[in-house]
Parts: sequence; C-alpha cells; structure tokens
Amino acid sequence: MYYYSRLESDAPLSRTPGEAYVGSGIYLLDATRLGDDYIGIVVMVVIPGTPAAEAGLVRGDFITAVNGEEVTESNYQSLGRAVYDGAVDVTVNSVTWTDNGTTPVLTPKGNVQLGSATFTSPAIYMDKVVEIEESDKKAGYLLYMGFDVDYDEELIAAFDRFRAQNVTDLILDLRYNNGGDVLSSTVLGTLIAGEAYKGQLYAHMTFNEDRTEAGESGDYKIGVKETFESVYEPIERALQHALGLKKIYVLVSETTASASEMVINGLRGLDIEVNLIGMPTNGKNVGMEGVVRSFHNYDFLLFPVSFYIENAKGFRDYSDGFTPDVQIDDSAIYPGEFGTMMDQLGYLALQWIKTDNKPQLPSAMYTRGSCRSMRSFGSLWESRPVQPAGGAVMQPVREE
Repeated sequence: MYYYSRLESDAPLSRTPGEAYVGSGIYLLDATRLGDDYIGIVVMVVIPGTPAAEAGLVRGDFITAVNGEEVTESNYQSLGRAVYDGAVDVTVNSVTWTDNGTTPVLTPKGNVQLGSATFTSPAIYMDKVVEIEESDKKAGYLLYMGFDVDYDEELIAAFDRFRAQNVTDLILDLRYNNGGDVLSSTVLGTLIAGEAYKGQLYAHMTFNEDRTEAGESGDYKIGVKETFESVYEPIERALQHALGLKKIYVLVSETTASASEMVINGLRGLDIEVNLIGMPTNGKNVGMEGVVRSFHNYDFLLFPVSFYIENAKGFRDYSDGFTPDVQIDDSAIYPGEFGTMMDQLGYLALQWIKTDNKPQLPSAMYTRGSCRSMRSFGSLWESRPVQPAGGAVMQPVREE
C-alpha cells in the first residue's frame, strides 16, 4: 500500500529536504550475477554533471572491483555504498554477449577514479534524436526524471532541439519518474499536443464534497497560462515549441507515478495515442496541496491528499495503474544505454515506430544476455536521490 501525504517543517532535522546531495552522482546501482562466472555491480542510471558522468560511466557498465577489492556475494552491499559515496577507484568493464545472448564477455574499460562532489539532480537526464534505420523517421528520446518547474525552460529547449532535427515520433522515458508539479506536467502535455489542442482540457481537479459544493474546481488546459491557482507563462509559451503529435511512446514501470500518470491520462483524454511499454504504473490518481500549520515555534508545511485528477473524458479510475500495451519485465535482461537499441524498452519502442506495428513478445525482444539481480541473495542497497516532490502531483501552498 502506498501513502502519499507529506510533511515538511523548519524544525531541526538530520537532513534538510531539498538540499544538494554529496557523492559520486550514480542514481541507481544493481548487484548482478552474470552466468556462473561473474558477480559485479551494474551501473543503471548516472546523474548528468556529476563525478560519475564526468568519469564516463554509463548505464550497463559492470564494476567488478572497488579499491582493488573484488565484488562478491558477501561484500556487494558495502562496496555498493562506497560507489554511491564516491572517492573510490573502480574496475569497470563493458559487457557483450555471444552464443545468441547466452554467454557474457567482459571487456575491460580500465580503472576509473570515481570522485565525490556536491550536486543536485536535474529533471532531464538525456534528450537525443535517434534515426530509425531503413526508414525516413526520426525519434526524439527524452529521459525525464521529475516534474520540476525550475527545469521547465530546459524542457522547452529540449523540444526545440527535437523540432530543429525534424523528429517524427517521441519516446518519453518515465520509468524512473515518480511525479512532481502539475504545472510542469501541463507544460509537457502542451509541448506534445501543440496548437491543434490549444484551450482543450488537459486535467481537471475534483476536490472533496464540501469544496465542490462551494464551487471549487481546477482546470489545466493545453497552452493556456491561466490556471485556477496561478498564471504560469511557460504553459502558453510551450505552444511555440511544441511537436504537435498524435501519437507517442512512453516507457513505464511501477515507479511511474502521479504527474507522470497525469501525462498519460491527460493526453489520452485528448485522443492522442499513448502507447505504453514496460510494467504497470504506480496508480496515483490523486494530488496534494500545501497547507502551513504552526506548532510551538516551528512552521509545518503539510501536503495532504486533497483532489482527484481527471482527464477531458472524466476518467480518473487508474488507482491500479496503467497496464502497458507491451508488458515486459526487463529486470532479468542486462541493461543497455538509454536511447539506444541496446536498451530493451527503447528497442521495443524503436521497433514499434519503424514498423508501425505493436511488437509481439517474445519474438520482438532484442537478443541480449540474461542476468540475475543479487537481491535474490540479500537486500538491495539502492540509495537513489529522491526527486523534488517525489511521488506526488503537487500544487502551490493554499492560502487559508
């Protein structure tokens, strides 16, 4: 069961919410066994602009030793924490496969000095254009990690780059995106939908019975800067940078939640085709508002769940999540770099775009080696930074 309400305060804490992080800048690692011969730590996600990114680490790199100590079943947790913290020497390998994807081959990339620094986690980890082989199509790929108004200008700039290269399709990677701000979600919806949908309802907020009877409701419309709680210029400006698509491809997982699901639901309410690839999403069809309460000498900022999120068709019943059109658990498939044919979910999306036909599993799967997560041998030592307003559809503080 998930609990979504949040509490923030200026009372003394061991860590201030929203402060910068210190470490190597790796967002997610996974301890993995390859076949019968290799145990190591797989790099899953690297945060841009951090020591790990500057050292050249990418998704799919396989770490077999830390400070000269070989990774084993008994020490992978402590070594994994050391990699997250940084200031270590790591032995890095790339992984390829032979024998039709059954035999792993490790190619040394050498020892890497992995530093440690203070950093913040941006909303956009990657945007790129992928040319579809044997086709005149181009796919824009966006690895979007959190809906944060501080990065909406960068989001608009990414779509400008897509437009400049004449992309025909969009792959929106939300598999690690657990939500954020309603306004940013509306900016993204506008950048996808474009001028043809200007003024149409993207999302409607339904409050409790008392507030509804008092006439309260909230609408967010494509390209309309006036929302019920504020005027937000980037929503209107996004129209000038939009792709104007009738169909998109979204990579999802159980982490895909809230404002991410709002994009899926909102675009489907406009009859834009949203094709999902991955695992069922989280199912957070509600949102929160901030309310300040004082206790003794401290102010507490509460974010209680206070509204449902509906699309233009009045649909809001996705508390069990959205079921992917192509459902696949790729946790036992060795990961490849984002935005390439080496990433299993990305591969399926690119194949779908190329053929205009939904991939049929298992025949459409990319031949890539299998692996076993070490979580079956012990606890998983994830230590991923929490995105701003993690797991939430957020609205500004409500005045009372």
